[in-house]
Amino acid sequence: MAIVSTERSADDKKIELTTKQLAALAASLVLTLLILMSGIYMRFSCLAMVIVAVLLYMIPHLVKIKNVKVMVMHGAVFALVALLAGSLYTSPAYVDSHNDFQSRGDFTAATYILTSDSYTFDVTYTDTDPAHKPLATVSEIDMVGFSSVYGVKGSERTLGPTSYDQTTGTATFDVTVGDGLYTIYFYMADTADSDAKVSDSQSVTFFLDELTSSSAKNSIYWIGTGYYLGLCMLLYFMILFLTYGMRSSAEKTRDRMIKQGRLYPPGYGRCKQCDSVVLPGEVKCRKCGAYIDVPAEIKPVKKDFFICSDCGAEVPDDAEKCPKCGAAFEDDVEIEVHHADGTVEIAESTFDCPECGKEVPNASEFCPKCGKRFEGKV
Repeated sequence: MAIVSTERSADDKKIELTTKQLAALAASLVLTLLILMSGIYMRFSCLAMVIVAVLLYMIPHLVKIKNVKVMVMHGAVFALVALLAGSLYTSPAYVDSHNDFQSRGDFTAATYILTSDSYTFDVTYTDTDPAHKPLATVSEIDMVGFSSVYGVKGSERTLGPTSYDQTTGTATFDVTVGDGLYTIYFYMADTADSDAKVSDSQSVTFFLDELTSSSAKNSIYWIGTGYYLGLCMLLYFMILFLTYGMRSSAEKTRDRMIKQGRLYPPGYGRCKQCDSVVLPGEVKCRKCGAYIDVPAEIKPVKKDFFICSDCGAEVPDDAEKCPKCGAAFEDDVEIEVHHADGTVEIAESTFDCPECGKEVPNASEFCPKCGKRFEGKV
Protein backbone atom coordinates (compact mmCIF):
# COMPACT_ATOMS: atom_id res chain seq x y z
CA MET A 1 0.00 0.00 0.00
CA ALA A 2 1.36 3.41 -0.94
CA ILE A 3 2.37 5.84 1.81
CA VAL A 4 2.07 9.58 1.19
CA SER A 5 3.82 12.07 3.46
CA THR A 6 1.59 15.12 3.89
CA GLU A 7 3.30 17.38 6.47
CA ARG A 8 5.53 17.58 9.53
CA SER A 9 4.28 18.19 13.01
CA ALA A 10 5.83 20.54 15.58
CA ASP A 11 8.14 17.84 16.87
CA ASP A 12 9.33 17.13 13.30
CA LYS A 13 7.57 13.80 13.06
CA LYS A 14 6.06 12.95 9.70
CA ILE A 15 2.30 12.72 9.42
CA GLU A 16 1.71 9.94 6.92
CA LEU A 17 -1.53 8.93 5.24
CA THR A 18 -2.09 5.73 3.31
CA THR A 19 -3.85 5.66 -0.06
CA LYS A 20 -6.90 4.24 1.69
CA GLN A 21 -6.97 7.13 4.15
CA LEU A 22 -6.59 9.74 1.40
CA ALA A 23 -9.46 8.06 -0.47
CA ALA A 24 -11.60 8.22 2.69
CA LEU A 25 -10.92 11.95 3.07
CA ALA A 26 -11.90 12.54 -0.56
CA ALA A 27 -15.01 10.35 -0.24
CA SER A 28 -16.25 12.23 2.81
CA LEU A 29 -15.82 15.55 0.99
CA VAL A 30 -17.69 14.36 -2.11
CA LEU A 31 -20.51 12.70 -0.17
CA THR A 32 -21.18 15.66 2.12
CA LEU A 33 -21.04 18.11 -0.81
CA LEU A 34 -23.54 15.98 -2.72
CA ILE A 35 -25.90 16.02 0.27
CA LEU A 36 -25.72 19.82 0.47
CA MET A 37 -25.96 20.46 -3.26
CA SER A 38 -28.67 17.90 -4.06
CA GLY A 39 -31.36 19.70 -2.05
CA ILE A 40 -32.64 16.39 -0.66
CA TYR A 41 -32.53 17.86 2.85
CA MET A 42 -34.80 20.88 2.17
CA ARG A 43 -37.46 19.72 4.61
CA PHE A 44 -34.93 18.46 7.15
CA SER A 45 -32.30 21.20 7.10
CA CYS A 46 -31.21 20.78 10.74
CA LEU A 47 -31.01 16.99 10.44
CA ALA A 48 -28.92 17.31 7.27
CA MET A 49 -26.59 19.66 9.11
CA VAL A 50 -25.95 16.97 11.74
CA ILE A 51 -25.55 14.26 9.08
CA VAL A 52 -22.99 16.33 7.17
CA ALA A 53 -20.94 17.03 10.32
CA VAL A 54 -21.03 13.39 11.44
CA LEU A 55 -20.09 11.97 8.01
CA LEU A 56 -17.31 14.50 7.62
CA TYR A 57 -15.82 13.20 10.89
CA MET A 58 -16.74 9.51 10.87
CA ILE A 59 -15.58 8.43 7.39
CA PRO A 60 -11.93 9.43 8.06
CA HIS A 61 -12.23 8.08 11.61
CA LEU A 62 -13.24 4.64 10.29
CA VAL A 63 -9.89 4.35 8.51
CA LYS A 64 -8.07 5.39 11.71
CA ILE A 65 -7.24 9.00 10.86
CA LYS A 66 -6.84 10.42 14.36
CA ASN A 67 -4.36 13.26 13.85
CA VAL A 68 -6.19 16.43 14.84
CA LYS A 69 -4.19 18.61 12.43
CA VAL A 70 -5.24 16.46 9.49
CA MET A 71 -8.88 16.60 10.59
CA VAL A 72 -8.78 20.39 11.04
CA MET A 73 -7.35 20.77 7.54
CA HIS A 74 -9.99 18.37 6.25
CA GLY A 75 -12.77 20.51 7.73
CA ALA A 76 -11.22 23.71 6.38
CA VAL A 77 -10.97 22.31 2.84
CA PHE A 78 -14.59 21.15 2.99
CA ALA A 79 -15.76 24.57 4.22
CA LEU A 80 -13.92 26.39 1.44
CA VAL A 81 -15.09 24.10 -1.37
CA ALA A 82 -18.67 24.04 -0.06
CA LEU A 83 -18.73 27.84 0.31
CA LEU A 84 -17.70 28.28 -3.32
CA ALA A 85 -20.10 25.60 -4.58
CA GLY A 86 -23.05 26.90 -2.59
CA SER A 87 -22.53 30.60 -3.25
CA LEU A 88 -21.65 30.37 -6.94
CA TYR A 89 -23.85 27.50 -8.07
CA THR A 90 -26.37 25.83 -5.75
CA SER A 91 -27.99 28.91 -4.17
CA PRO A 92 -28.40 30.83 -7.47
CA ALA A 93 -29.75 27.67 -9.14
CA TYR A 94 -32.27 27.22 -6.32
CA VAL A 95 -33.60 30.79 -6.72
CA ASP A 96 -33.68 30.52 -10.53
CA SER A 97 -35.72 27.31 -10.34
CA HIS A 98 -38.29 28.88 -7.98
CA ASN A 99 -38.96 32.27 -9.55
CA ASP A 100 -42.06 31.32 -11.55
CA PHE A 101 -45.66 30.95 -10.42
CA GLN A 102 -46.90 27.37 -10.01
CA SER A 103 -50.58 26.43 -9.84
CA ARG A 104 -51.66 25.14 -6.43
CA GLY A 105 -54.54 25.61 -4.02
CA ASP A 106 -57.19 28.05 -5.32
CA PHE A 107 -54.75 29.92 -7.57
CA THR A 108 -54.37 28.69 -11.13
CA ALA A 109 -52.46 31.44 -12.92
CA ALA A 110 -50.44 34.61 -12.31
CA THR A 111 -48.76 37.06 -14.69
CA TYR A 112 -46.97 40.27 -13.89
CA ILE A 113 -45.75 43.53 -15.41
CA LEU A 114 -42.50 45.14 -14.22
CA THR A 115 -41.82 48.76 -13.53
CA SER A 116 -38.63 50.26 -12.08
CA ASP A 117 -39.57 49.33 -8.51
CA SER A 118 -42.71 47.18 -8.59
CA TYR A 119 -44.51 44.11 -9.88
CA THR A 120 -48.15 44.34 -11.00
CA PHE A 121 -49.74 40.88 -10.75
CA ASP A 122 -52.90 39.67 -12.46
CA VAL A 123 -53.98 36.42 -10.80
CA THR A 124 -56.74 33.91 -11.44
CA TYR A 125 -58.35 31.82 -8.69
CA THR A 126 -61.22 29.35 -8.37
CA ASP A 127 -62.76 30.35 -5.00
CA THR A 128 -65.59 32.77 -5.90
CA ASP A 129 -67.31 32.69 -2.51
CA PRO A 130 -68.45 36.30 -1.76
CA ALA A 131 -67.29 35.81 1.87
CA HIS A 132 -63.70 35.27 0.70
CA LYS A 133 -61.11 37.56 -0.87
CA PRO A 134 -57.62 37.03 -2.29
CA LEU A 135 -54.57 38.29 -0.38
CA ALA A 136 -50.78 38.13 -0.92
CA THR A 137 -47.87 37.81 1.52
CA VAL A 138 -44.55 39.38 0.53
CA SER A 139 -41.25 38.89 2.41
CA GLU A 140 -37.76 40.30 1.85
CA ILE A 141 -35.18 37.52 2.08
CA ASP A 142 -31.99 38.03 4.04
CA MET A 143 -30.10 34.79 3.26
CA VAL A 144 -30.30 31.90 0.81
CA GLY A 145 -27.90 29.02 1.39
CA PHE A 146 -27.79 25.94 -0.85
CA SER A 147 -31.48 25.05 -1.20
CA SER A 148 -33.14 26.88 1.68
CA VAL A 149 -34.08 30.34 2.92
CA TYR A 150 -32.47 31.18 6.28
CA GLY A 151 -33.48 34.73 7.05
CA VAL A 152 -36.27 37.25 6.54
CA LYS A 153 -35.67 40.97 6.92
CA GLY A 154 -38.34 42.65 9.02
CA SER A 155 -41.89 41.38 9.11
CA GLU A 156 -43.97 39.89 6.34
CA ARG A 157 -46.26 42.25 4.43
CA THR A 158 -49.84 41.26 3.79
CA LEU A 159 -51.15 42.93 0.63
CA GLY A 160 -54.74 43.27 -0.45
CA PRO A 161 -55.62 43.47 -4.14
CA THR A 162 -56.00 46.85 -5.82
CA SER A 163 -59.03 45.27 -7.46
CA TYR A 164 -60.69 41.87 -7.53
CA ASP A 165 -63.82 40.30 -9.04
CA GLN A 166 -65.40 37.32 -7.31
CA THR A 167 -67.61 36.68 -10.30
CA THR A 168 -64.70 36.03 -12.67
CA GLY A 169 -62.16 34.97 -9.99
CA THR A 170 -59.50 37.53 -10.96
CA ALA A 171 -57.51 40.09 -8.98
CA THR A 172 -54.72 42.64 -9.41
CA PHE A 173 -51.88 43.26 -6.91
CA ASP A 174 -49.24 45.98 -6.88
CA VAL A 175 -46.01 44.94 -5.10
CA THR A 176 -43.41 47.66 -4.46
CA VAL A 177 -39.88 46.40 -3.77
CA GLY A 178 -36.36 47.69 -3.16
CA ASP A 179 -33.03 46.30 -4.33
CA GLY A 180 -33.40 43.00 -2.53
CA LEU A 181 -34.68 39.48 -2.96
CA TYR A 182 -38.37 38.91 -2.20
CA THR A 183 -40.82 36.02 -2.07
CA ILE A 184 -44.59 36.09 -2.60
CA TYR A 185 -47.53 33.73 -2.27
CA PHE A 186 -51.30 34.17 -2.62
CA TYR A 187 -54.13 32.80 -0.51
CA MET A 188 -57.85 33.25 0.17
CA ALA A 189 -59.05 34.82 3.44
CA ASP A 190 -62.31 35.68 5.14
CA THR A 191 -63.52 39.15 4.15
CA ALA A 192 -64.40 39.88 7.78
CA ASP A 193 -61.08 38.61 9.17
CA SER A 194 -58.05 38.68 6.89
CA ASP A 195 -56.12 36.50 9.39
CA ALA A 196 -58.58 33.65 8.89
CA LYS A 197 -56.92 31.86 5.98
CA VAL A 198 -59.09 29.50 3.95
CA SER A 199 -57.73 25.98 4.28
CA ASP A 200 -55.72 24.59 1.33
CA SER A 201 -56.11 27.82 -0.64
CA GLN A 202 -52.47 28.95 -0.67
CA SER A 203 -50.35 29.05 -3.81
CA VAL A 204 -46.69 27.97 -3.99
CA THR A 205 -44.20 30.53 -2.66
CA PHE A 206 -41.87 31.84 -5.37
CA PHE A 207 -39.05 34.39 -5.63
CA LEU A 208 -39.27 37.88 -7.09
CA ASP A 209 -35.75 38.46 -8.39
CA GLU A 210 -36.02 40.30 -11.70
CA LEU A 211 -35.60 43.71 -10.04
CA THR A 212 -32.78 42.49 -7.77
CA SER A 213 -29.26 43.60 -8.69
CA SER A 214 -26.50 41.02 -9.14
CA SER A 215 -24.52 42.45 -6.23
CA ALA A 216 -27.52 42.17 -3.89
CA LYS A 217 -28.13 38.56 -4.98
CA ASN A 218 -24.49 37.60 -4.55
CA SER A 219 -24.42 39.07 -1.06
CA ILE A 220 -27.53 37.08 -0.11
CA TYR A 221 -26.02 33.85 -1.52
CA TRP A 222 -22.61 34.25 0.16
CA ILE A 223 -24.09 35.21 3.52
CA GLY A 224 -26.69 32.43 3.44
CA THR A 225 -24.22 29.76 2.39
CA GLY A 226 -21.70 30.94 4.96
CA TYR A 227 -24.34 30.93 7.68
CA TYR A 228 -25.38 27.35 7.00
CA LEU A 229 -21.79 26.12 6.64
CA GLY A 230 -20.86 27.93 9.84
CA LEU A 231 -23.43 25.85 11.73
CA CYS A 232 -22.20 22.66 10.02
CA MET A 233 -18.59 23.39 10.90
CA LEU A 234 -19.49 24.30 14.47
CA LEU A 235 -21.00 20.83 14.89
CA TYR A 236 -18.03 19.22 13.11
CA PHE A 237 -15.41 20.88 15.31
CA MET A 238 -17.44 20.18 18.44
CA ILE A 239 -17.40 16.48 17.55
CA LEU A 240 -13.70 16.62 16.60
CA PHE A 241 -12.42 18.39 19.71
CA LEU A 242 -14.70 16.57 22.15
CA THR A 243 -13.50 13.20 20.87
CA TYR A 244 -9.90 14.46 20.72
CA GLY A 245 -10.17 15.66 24.32
CA MET A 246 -11.60 12.35 25.51
CA ARG A 247 -8.96 10.38 23.59
CA SER A 248 -6.16 12.60 24.91
CA SER A 249 -7.41 12.16 28.46
CA ALA A 250 -7.60 8.39 28.00
CA GLU A 251 -4.06 8.30 26.60
CA LYS A 252 -2.70 10.31 29.54
CA THR A 253 -4.44 7.96 31.95
CA ARG A 254 -2.99 4.97 30.11
CA ASP A 255 0.53 6.46 30.15
CA ARG A 256 0.24 7.08 33.88
CA MET A 257 -0.91 3.51 34.50
CA ILE A 258 1.97 2.18 32.37
CA LYS A 259 4.47 4.16 34.45
CA GLN A 260 2.82 2.81 37.59
CA GLY A 261 3.14 -0.74 36.26
CA ARG A 262 -0.63 -1.23 36.11
CA LEU A 263 -0.75 -1.63 32.31
CA TYR A 264 1.61 -2.94 29.66
CA PRO A 265 2.86 -0.57 26.93
CA PRO A 266 0.95 -0.66 23.60
CA GLY A 267 1.63 -3.87 21.73
CA TYR A 268 2.05 -5.97 24.87
CA GLY A 269 -1.29 -5.52 26.56
CA ARG A 270 -3.11 -8.31 24.75
CA CYS A 271 -2.75 -12.07 24.59
CA LYS A 272 -1.05 -13.14 21.35
CA GLN A 273 -3.31 -16.18 21.11
CA CYS A 274 -6.83 -14.80 21.71
CA ASP A 275 -6.28 -10.99 21.84
CA SER A 276 -7.76 -10.71 25.33
CA VAL A 277 -6.56 -7.88 27.58
CA VAL A 278 -3.77 -8.92 29.97
CA LEU A 279 -2.45 -6.96 32.93
CA PRO A 280 1.02 -6.78 34.47
CA GLY A 281 1.54 -9.60 36.93
CA GLU A 282 -0.55 -12.07 34.95
CA VAL A 283 1.46 -15.09 33.84
CA LYS A 284 -1.29 -16.88 31.97
CA CYS A 285 -4.18 -15.48 29.89
CA ARG A 286 -7.41 -15.57 31.86
CA LYS A 287 -9.36 -16.56 28.74
CA CYS A 288 -7.29 -19.12 26.85
CA GLY A 289 -4.57 -20.00 29.39
CA ALA A 290 -1.65 -19.11 27.08
CA TYR A 291 1.59 -17.96 28.68
CA ILE A 292 2.01 -14.17 28.65
CA ASP A 293 5.41 -13.54 27.10
CA VAL A 294 6.71 -9.97 27.36
CA PRO A 295 10.27 -8.55 27.33
CA ALA A 296 12.03 -8.66 30.68
CA GLU A 297 12.63 -4.89 30.70
CA ILE A 298 8.91 -4.12 30.93
CA LYS A 299 8.00 -6.82 33.40
CA PRO A 300 7.09 -5.36 36.79
CA VAL A 301 9.17 -6.39 39.79
CA LYS A 302 7.11 -9.05 41.53
CA LYS A 303 7.58 -10.87 44.80
CA ASP A 304 6.93 -14.57 45.26
CA PHE A 305 8.02 -15.42 41.71
CA PHE A 306 11.03 -17.37 40.45
CA ILE A 307 12.48 -18.08 37.00
CA CYS A 308 12.03 -21.48 35.35
CA SER A 309 15.47 -23.06 34.85
CA ASP A 310 14.32 -24.75 31.62
CA CYS A 311 12.81 -21.87 29.60
CA GLY A 312 13.35 -18.66 31.59
CA ALA A 313 9.67 -17.97 32.18
CA GLU A 314 8.54 -16.31 35.40
CA VAL A 315 6.66 -18.69 37.64
CA PRO A 316 4.63 -18.12 40.84
CA ASP A 317 6.21 -19.66 43.95
CA ASP A 318 3.25 -21.98 44.47
CA ALA A 319 3.19 -23.31 40.87
CA GLU A 320 3.65 -27.05 40.40
CA LYS A 321 4.69 -26.67 36.74
CA CYS A 322 5.94 -23.97 34.39
CA PRO A 323 3.07 -22.11 32.66
CA LYS A 324 5.19 -21.81 29.49
CA CYS A 325 7.12 -25.08 28.98
CA GLY A 326 5.22 -27.30 31.40
CA ALA A 327 8.28 -28.39 33.38
CA ALA A 328 7.29 -29.92 36.74
CA PHE A 329 8.82 -28.52 39.93
CA GLU A 330 9.80 -30.73 42.87
CA ASP A 331 8.78 -29.56 46.31
CA ASP A 332 11.66 -28.63 48.62
CA VAL A 333 12.54 -31.49 51.04
CA GLU A 334 12.25 -30.45 54.67
CA ILE A 335 14.56 -32.28 57.09
CA GLU A 336 13.90 -32.49 60.82
CA VAL A 337 17.08 -32.28 62.94
CA HIS A 338 16.65 -33.35 66.58
CA HIS A 339 19.09 -31.68 69.00
CA ALA A 340 20.38 -33.09 72.27
CA ASP A 341 18.35 -30.61 74.28
CA GLY A 342 15.15 -31.95 72.72
CA THR A 343 14.55 -29.12 70.24
CA VAL A 344 13.75 -29.82 66.59
CA GLU A 345 15.11 -27.71 63.70
CA ILE A 346 13.69 -27.77 60.14
CA ALA A 347 16.37 -27.57 57.45
CA GLU A 348 16.42 -27.87 53.67
CA SER A 349 19.95 -29.39 53.66
CA THR A 350 22.24 -31.10 56.21
CA PHE A 351 25.66 -32.69 56.58
CA ASP A 352 27.13 -35.25 59.01
CA CYS A 353 29.35 -34.06 61.83
CA PRO A 354 32.86 -35.43 61.15
CA GLU A 355 33.45 -35.92 64.88
CA CYS A 356 30.38 -37.87 66.00
CA GLY A 357 28.39 -38.47 62.80
CA LYS A 358 25.35 -36.50 63.98
CA GLU A 359 23.15 -34.97 61.21
CA VAL A 360 23.69 -31.21 61.38
CA PRO A 361 21.79 -28.36 59.56
CA ASN A 362 23.97 -26.88 56.83
CA ALA A 363 24.01 -23.41 58.41
CA SER A 364 25.07 -24.63 61.90
CA GLU A 365 28.38 -23.37 63.42
CA PHE A 366 28.60 -26.13 66.11
CA CYS A 367 27.52 -29.74 66.25
CA PRO A 368 24.38 -29.90 68.45
CA LYS A 369 25.60 -33.26 69.91
CA CYS A 370 29.35 -33.06 70.51
CA GLY A 371 29.88 -29.32 70.24
CA LYS A 372 32.56 -29.50 67.57
CA ARG A 373 33.15 -26.18 65.90
CA PHE A 374 33.10 -26.29 62.07
CA GLU A 375 35.83 -24.50 60.17
CA GLY A 376 34.64 -21.60 57.99
CA LYS A 377 31.62 -20.96 60.19
CA VAL A 378 31.59 -17.66 61.96
